[in-house]
Amino acid sequence: MGRPRKKVESRPLAVKRGAPTCPADLSDIAKQKWKELVEALKVADILSSADSDTMARYCEEFSTWKKANDRIKTEGEVVIAPNGWPVQNAYLAIRSKAAIQLNKMSEQLGLDPLSRQRLHISTEIAEADAKARFFAGREGK
Repeated sequence: MGRPRKKVESRPLAVKRGAPTCPADLSDIAKQKWKELVEALKVADILSSADSDTMARYCEEFSTWKKANDRIKTEGEVVIAPNGWPVQNAYLAIRSKAAIQLNKMSEQLGLDPLSRQRLHISTEIAEADAKARFFAGREGK
């Protein structure tokens, strides 16, 4: 059976709330995705400085996925190999692997419905905030 373990008290990690700073070394596509991600997550008020690394990886992985997807669009899913035989485009595997990583990281960031539910993020808050921003400054017109 074994010996009983000591109960370890867990305390939440104290982190600075708010949007983390975008790393300067991100690719252009990743920087654009970062901006979109910050805007989407700012509404839920769950961003902190601790999210920077996960967000950077997510954004760069999105960049990889997008570049591979763009190549597939131009070259097609099947390409002709140097020996003349048709083969599967190598970018399909790159896109697939990037999509798997994006799905895993999207759970960590609360970007899919199930993870939002686990994080108790209400879409009503997001909708109310969007309405408030839309109607801001329109009173009196």
